[in-house]
Amino acid sequence: MIRARATVFAMGLIDRLKRKWWRLQRKVKGSAKSPRQDIVTFEIQPDAVINVYWKDVRGPGAALFIYGSEVLRFDCFGETGHYHQHPLDKPFGREGENRLHFKDKATEAQIEQTIFELTRNVRYHVQRSKDPKIQHFKLDMDSLAEQLPLVRDRMMQHVRNRREAAAAAASVPGEFVRSGQT
Repeated sequence: MIRARATVFAMGLIDRLKRKWWRLQRKVKGSAKSPRQDIVTFEIQPDAVINVYWKDVRGPGAALFIYGSEVLRFDCFGETGHYHQHPLDKPFGREGENRLHFKDKATEAQIEQTIFELTRNVRYHVQRSKDPKIQHFKLDMDSLAEQLPLVRDRMMQHVRNRREAAAAAASVPGEFVRSGQT
């Protein structure tokens, strides 16, 4: 009996340490270890924020954090776009069940689906947490509704900026010369 309790305690401690390590990794903004760039934080209320960012070379993303834990993460990558419910928790069943793929393959449509999920289904997603503190968190829906147009605009701005940069790079005439060559 004592051995079983000690095992349960150790597993809980390991899960908490993993979450803390991942949170620390995500806070390293713009470093070589962080695939998230140009992070902008929108505060909904104390202990609840949404981060909007550009992820690697793939596309815009947004993540809802409650009490510092990532509750939802939206990766609007076009063909491979998807979102995660409680990405740091173990899957709710078979491997990868925390990842849900967007129906639409267009980045802009995925951004709109992100806003829809945050408007209509966010309470459901929060209640699915394994952490009781997060399950019972009262999200200020009015404040969230005020921030969502800004979240959408920032995500769309990331898409426009990357497209403009790609178009500018493609329109540069001349030969490509590597650094160190003349």
